[in-house]
Order: sequence, then C-alpha cells, then structure tokens
Amino acid sequence: MTTIRRGTELGKYKLASRIGLGSTAEVWKARDLIEDRWVALKIAELSGTEDDEDLLEEIRINVRLDHPNILRVRNADIYDDFVLLSSDLAIESLEHRLERRIATRKAVHLMGQMIAGIAYAHEMRFIHRDIKPENMMIFSGDRLKIADFGIALKANETMMSATGSGTILYSAPEQVHGYPCFASDVFSAGLVSYRLLTGKLPRWPFSWPFDGLEQLKKKVPNELIAIIERATRFNHKQRYKDATEMLEAFQAIEQPLIRYFSDSGPKQKGYWRHVQALEFEEHFGGDLELSFNCPSCESPISENMQHCPWCGLQNLSFSETTNYPYVCERCDHGLKEEWRYCPWCWGEGFREDCGSVEPDTRYRGKCRSCTKPLMIGMKFCPWCHTKVKTPVKLAEADSSCNSCKGPVTREYWHHCPWCSDDL
Repeated sequence: MTTIRRGTELGKYKLASRIGLGSTAEVWKARDLIEDRWVALKIAELSGTEDDEDLLEEIRINVRLDHPNILRVRNADIYDDFVLLSSDLAIESLEHRLERRIATRKAVHLMGQMIAGIAYAHEMRFIHRDIKPENMMIFSGDRLKIADFGIALKANETMMSATGSGTILYSAPEQVHGYPCFASDVFSAGLVSYRLLTGKLPRWPFSWPFDGLEQLKKKVPNELIAIIERATRFNHKQRYKDATEMLEAFQAIEQPLIRYFSDSGPKQKGYWRHVQALEFEEHFGGDLELSFNCPSCESPISENMQHCPWCGLQNLSFSETTNYPYVCERCDHGLKEEWRYCPWCWGEGFREDCGSVEPDTRYRGKCRSCTKPLMIGMKFCPWCHTKVKTPVKLAEADSSCNSCKGPVTREYWHHCPWCSDDL
C-alpha cells in the first residue's frame, strides 16, 4: 500500500494518527474538514483485482445493517486510488478497554450489546466471521458497536465453505477448517464474553471447565455461566444455532441478572453513580464533549479537564486517546496545530508561529486581550499566552470554584476538574 503520512489530506479528510493496520487497509483518526468533526477513516488502495470488489461488498453490507450495536459507515468515497470509508470515532476498542479492570456489571452490559449486534446481523443473514475485541468499538455511555464486516458472508445454507477464517484465537473449530456458520459467530462471542468476565481467553482444545471458572462463579449467576458454556461447545451442533437464539437465552435471564446486581451495599451505590453520570451527560455533554471515561472511577470526563471531578484523580492524561492532532509533552493534553501555546499547562511555547483560526464548535468564549477564541477549561490563551482570569462559562453550571473560579456543578461533582480542589 502507498505510504500515507500524518497531515495528508485525502479529499475532505485530514489524517491525524493511524489507529489500525490490516493487510489491505489502514484506519486513521482523521478530521472531516467540511463537517468539522473527528472520524475513523478506513483507507484501502484500489488494486484492480478481486479485492476491490470485496471492499465494495463490505460497503454494501454495512449500508444494509442498521442497528445501535453495529458501527455504520457514514460516508464512502473514492479519492485518487483510495477507497475511503468514514465512521464515528470511538473512544477505544474493546481490546484496549480490556487492558484495564472492568466492573462485572459493565462487562455483562457490554456482553449483552455484543450479542444483540451479532443477532441482528444473523437475522439479516450475515455471518461476521471475525468476532473479536479489536472489532468492537466503545463509545460514550459504554455503547458497544461491532465493526469490520470486511470478511462477512451472506449465508444461504446452514454451513458453507469459505476462505478467510478471521482471527485464529477467537475462531470456532469448524471455521478454522473453512466451514463457517452462524454458530461460529456464537462460539467467538462466547470466548469474548468469557474474557470480558474473567480476563482469561480460553484456548484449544476448548474443554470445559475453562481456567478461571471458580472465580467467575463468585461474580455472576449460574444462568449466565450456562449461556457461555453452551456458546463455546466444540461441536457447533451443540451450541446455539445462531446469535438470535443466544440473545433469547440472555434476555430470558434478564430479571435474575437485575436481582443479582441490585443487592444492597456497594453495588447499589455504584448503580446510582451510573444513573447520575447519565443525567450529567444529558445536561452537559454538548458543552464538554464527554468522549472519555476516568481510568479510575469510569465516570464521563472531557479532555479539557485536568482532574476527574467525580473521584478526584489528578493529572489526567490523554496522550493515547486525544481528539486533537497533537499532544503536549508536559501535560499530555491535546493541542490544535493553530495554537502557539498549550492552553492547559503553564510552559514554554508550543509553536513559533500561530496558524489561522479554524472553525471549531469547542470554542465557547474569547480572550479579553487578543479576542481570539477560547474553550472551557483553558488556563491561558493559546494565542497570546495571557492568563485567563475569567474562565469560559459552562452552560447550566450552578457555581464557580472558590479557588480557580472555573465553572463547576456541585450537584454532580465532588472535585473541581480544573484545579482539583474539593467542592
């Protein structure tokens, strides 16, 4: 594939950083210069072979799948010799999220969404064939969406011969031998579910009980374990025939799950924290662009925040996940290429010269010195380096921090996200 570099403009997209690499395509974090938004841009080079038709078939499949747990292509285009597929930019993949501890309640929630998305694809007669954590995207509010239908098959029979077996670690035995079926996706979903709940990925020869089962029994009810056990049976005829049947089994134990996770004590307290976070996102999501979760308490946060307002975790870092094209080496917060200084930390210049001001919905105020635009949470102007004495207001914020005068909401927060003081 032709070398693609950061900063390259392909049609209306400007490439910021590569976030995925496959044998025939790359996925980049890119800025849609017309819609002024970040997107995930899949880039594949036309080769003049059958691979081109496979790529076009992926577009056609994705257009036909409309479900909240399936990542849809928002726009498809051909620019020069490249096919460009843009979709919403996720916070992270499930594979990346699995690097950190996941609360059991949240793991079950993600498992249910995964099964629902696969079930819908099966109802539309598509076999995904590459169900794995890397192909599951996590969005704000813990919304899971299944991506990459690049090797999906339109199924006409119960089992069919096909090349391209997906990722070997999550592939069903019959799929590895070239005979995928709906139950193959069920098997992969069962392996992903087990890893979600235990942190362990079952391996060949897939003999039950899997490693970590005793710990799992202490975390979830037996009814849920039974679903995973049946989904991961070696013989495809002994599994759920498809994800629709698996989803029905999962929904049948919904009430036992609710009762199990609604006990008094810390679990209930955690539930109300989750409800409160959803209410907060509804009120403030537009102003703060709450695209991230605190690595400690997992509550919604904005990249503009220096500290978590929920649990008080200090010096938040966004170096790996930033929605900006550059990262400050001092504070690990994002930077726009038009800025001369980092507005989040007090330090030396970021660039020698300022670029022209680009339209950005995150700008909500103006610098009193140079009149250039400012964002919520900026400590000083990125254009003239003047300290921000009157912070940009946050709509519906009910108060100001006694220390830094930044906008805060004492109804939701326990700490100031701009200076970390207790509220």
